Amino acid sequence: MTDKLKPCPFCGNAAKVFGEDSFSFMVFCVTDKCNADQYSLTEAEAIAAWNTRAGAGQQALELLRESPLSMQPQARHDWDQRRKALLEATNHE
Repeated sequence: MTDKLKPCPFCGNAAKVFGEDSFSFMVFCVTDKCNADQYSLTEAEAIAAWNTRAGAGQQALELLRESPLSMQPQARHDWDQRRKALLEATNHE
């Protein structure tokens, strides 16, 4: 499979594909303490599922890097709106 894996949606590190006896495939984060993974019946499905999660995860990481507690009211409102939009988008995937 030549599809490129996106970084882990939780920690941002690399991911790998592992085939389990050709019955299922797993994409997993290479970071020992992260434990993120995605199982599917085919390698292509596992990669597609992982990559779908990665986009939303990267946006979530960016939101987490910002501290809403120290923001001015308008900036905090904008941050909250982006958070709500991200949650809504990930619930519909």
